[in-house]
Amino acid sequence: AVVSTQSTGKKEDDKKKDDDPKHTEVNFKSKDPQTLYHLLFSKEDHVLWRACDSLYNYSLVAEGNRAELFEMGVLQATIPHLSSQDAATRRSSVMLLNSLTQLEEA
Repeated sequence: AVVSTQSTGKKEDDKKKDDDPKHTEVNFKSKDPQTLYHLLFSKEDHVLWRACDSLYNYSLVAEGNRAELFEMGVLQATIPHLSSQDAATRRSSVMLLNSLTQLEEA
């Protein structure tokens, strides 16, 4: 997983705000679905919806990817996010679950 941090402070001269870890945004990209699976247990909404969205995109690539995610337990890990207060988390959770439950047409 590639993890980088980026300051979200607005003023250049406000060093105290930029150095505070509470004012830092984490951006992530992962090629490993196992890493994204673990992010489904985060308490932060922006991490949850990004993980769901990334897993959704991964599931669209091939039937084998959906089977892999299903076996990994992504379905069970995603269900609690359907009742999230965050609309983006709910939306991406529904999209992921829909993708995981699709059957390949014969």
